[in-house]
Amino acid sequence: MEGSNTDRHRKAGAGQVTARGLYETDILFKKRLPMPEILKFYDQDFVILEGVTDFGVPKILCASSIEDVMERIHPSVFVLSGVISNKISRFKSLSVINAVTDIERLTDLVESTAMDWESV
Repeated sequence: MEGSNTDRHRKAGAGQVTARGLYETDILFKKRLPMPEILKFYDQDFVILEGVTDFGVPKILCASSIEDVMERIHPSVFVLSGVISNKISRFKSLSVINAVTDIERLTDLVESTAMDWESV
């Protein structure tokens, strides 16, 4: 954040800056890290990558309309969700799943589609 101590340390040339608050700790890097490097910090079975378009993993496309889907569809998309799930149940060959009302079905599909990121 502009003007914060963290910002001043970064501008002064600190190689790495850590921001520690009451409920979280952020380690800030002076470069954009590639996804494989970021994922090394995680040991969970599954990691949700929101808004990541430059990493070849299966994707859930959250959309609000058919037009939205048409603009953003990509071969890596394996299921649709979001507001559009209140309107349709399929789009071409893809299932459309409401994450609020059918979380178990979505979770099962994610588990069966997920891959080891190190193989990307």
